[in-house]
Amino acid sequence: MSDQTTEKAFESYLEETLINKSGWKHGSNKDWDKQLALFRSEVVAFIKETQPVLWQEMEALYGEILPNK
Repeated sequence: MSDQTTEKAFESYLEETLINKSGWKHGSNKDWDKQLALFRSEVVAFIKETQPVLWQEMEALYGEILPNK
């Protein structure tokens, strides 16, 4: 069987495409929040960057219990 038709080859191609063309980044297992099923720091950074007014409102309401990363 050719390497081009394996699932591993497909996964590699997909990952390479996401990294090189979509700005996707590798995550680390230590940063993965299993309970929430997400990379918390990435979500917080995204909200801060794309929705600064919402983030300010959340900070005013929830203060120090919000994650800073």
